[in-house]
Amino acid sequence: MTIKNNQHLVSVVLPVFNGEKYLRFAIESILNQTHINIEFLIINDGSSDESLMIIRSYNDERIKILNQIHMGHVSAYNTGFKNASSDFITMMDQDDICAKDKIKKQLKYLIQNDLSLVGSWFNILDKEGALIAQRKPPVFQDRIRLELKYKNDTVFNPTTMIRKEIFLKYGYFDSAYDPSSDYEFYLRFYEQEKIANIAEYLYSWRINPKSISHSNTKRVYAKTYLISMQNLKKEKKNLTNGEFFYFSGLIAYYNNFLIKAAKNLIIAQFNRKRPRGILLYILKSTVLAIPLKIARKFDLFNRCYRVVK
Repeated sequence: MTIKNNQHLVSVVLPVFNGEKYLRFAIESILNQTHINIEFLIINDGSSDESLMIIRSYNDERIKILNQIHMGHVSAYNTGFKNASSDFITMMDQDDICAKDKIKKQLKYLIQNDLSLVGSWFNILDKEGALIAQRKPPVFQDRIRLELKYKNDTVFNPTTMIRKEIFLKYGYFDSAYDPSSDYEFYLRFYEQEKIANIAEYLYSWRINPKSISHSNTKRVYAKTYLISMQNLKKEKKNLTNGEFFYFSGLIAYYNNFLIKAAKNLIIAQFNRKRPRGILLYILKSTVLAIPLKIARKFDLFNRCYRVVK
């Protein structure tokens, strides 16, 4: 395999745990990238199915298999990050598919714009691989910084390419925040580093009912809510009372705590004070939760979401 001298090495990190069903799609979408100068770090996190056999079936010198006992995807990601040889790291999940020019486009964009991290728009597939929706996270830094205060998919982890120096500067994923450790990681530096998303669909995320993000949705919401509120409280001194309750309401809304969302949005709206009378307060909060629940179901507040018909 001939590698052009001007091609930077990129480290690709892929954690695998019992991913035999879709694993070949993920691996081949990396091996078939137009940017060929990669080291492909596949972390076998104690799989008990045929995953390891599938990985070993590929005769490609760029693949490096890192075996560990089952410690969870956060540990597997960190194993990959710590063993990466490149200054540029990209990642993906075992159920998903990368566009063939994802690495090439992201590397060029990251270097040309002197970014620390770049993500992209992404497709949403059903378990059979059919396109069912598309997500368009904000592209520009100011909007990304704003939305990261209350939404955990503004920087969608598996779409990202990041400079290795960011891990050395800010640390690695923290398992205490699992299953939203990536979100907590990005909040450590989102105000200090240059971040962007490319306005192209460079990644396809498969909705797999057995994946972590789908098997325990309530836990994901609860942990993301905790992380967002911790970050917001750190920033409270720079916000007005109304802004604090407004962002608290958005955090609750996007994590499906609709009564909390209603209460905080009411406080922000009514002169940044609680409405008079606890009964009126509870009543308005409960009533407001009904349209919020409808809006949440159809994602009406998120204008970046497009369902494919």
